[in-house]
Amino acid sequence: MWQELFSLSFWFNLRPGSFSGIQRYFLLGFIGLLLLILIASFIVKRRPGKNRYAARIFYNFALANSLIGLILLFFNYELVPFLSAHFWYLLWLIAMIWWLCVIIKNIKEVSKKRSQKTGGPDLKKYLP
Repeated sequence: MWQELFSLSFWFNLRPGSFSGIQRYFLLGFIGLLLLILIASFIVKRRPGKNRYAARIFYNFALANSLIGLILLFFNYELVPFLSAHFWYLLWLIAMIWWLCVIIKNIKEVSKKRSQKTGGPDLKKYLP
């Protein structure tokens, strides 16, 4: 099985066949994890506090990627020739990693700007 992952015929076969039981359960588990992140970020997003911005971003990330994962799983289950190809999962993984890198960079910048906006501890000692 692991040797197949490194062959081009595995990734670019336009009629790959349906996933086996373990592969399907792994993908469903990953989508379930995304749905848990979606629910948690929805709860945090509704509460007042500093984490609302990050929760809103992770909510959008989890919602979009869980929907994409369900659509890809549906295409694989129905054996749609081009749309069930394995390279779609590779593209989805690359897009998720890129999106997470952008999210983390953006959250760091926003937290840095928030700390500069408050002025830090040096400014607070001069305020009444």
